[in-house]
Amino acid sequence: MKLTVVAIGLTSLVFLAFGSLESLEQNKMNDTHTIPAENNKLLKKWNLSHYELFGSDFDPEIKEQEDYINFQKGGIYSSKSEGFLEEGNYTLDAQTIIMTSNSEGGELKLVIKNLTETVLSVSIDDPEDSDAQYLTIHFKNK
Repeated sequence: MKLTVVAIGLTSLVFLAFGSLESLEQNKMNDTHTIPAENNKLLKKWNLSHYELFGSDFDPEIKEQEDYINFQKGGIYSSKSEGFLEEGNYTLDAQTIIMTSNSEGGELKLVIKNLTETVLSVSIDDPEDSDAQYLTIHFKNK
C-alpha cells in the first residue's frame, strides 16, 4: 500500500514537472516572436500624419505624403519613407520600438509617446543627435 502511494506521488510529480517544462517552453516560444496582448494596438499600418518640433506642427513634405510603417505579428515591419520601401524586424521593449532593416542593418530606436487605436506618436532615440528627442513624429491609422 505504501509503495502504491509513493508510486502515485512520484507519477504526479513527474506529470507536474513535465507540464511546467512544457508551459515554460511554450512561453519562451511566444516571447521570442509575438508582441504582448496589451500592445496589439501597434500591429497595423500607420500613415505619417505630421511632425511636431518644440510645440509647432509641420506637415510632411510632398515626397513624404505616402510614408508609413506597418508593424506585423512575428516582429516584422515594412515601411515607406520618401518613396523608398524597406522591410525588417522589430522588437518592443517597454515603450521603445527597436527596428532593424533587412537591407541597411543598424538599429533605429523609436520611443512611444502616445499609442491609441488610431494614433501613434514617437520620438527618435539617437545618442548621436541630441536634438532628435525634441522631434515627435505623429502617425494615424486610416
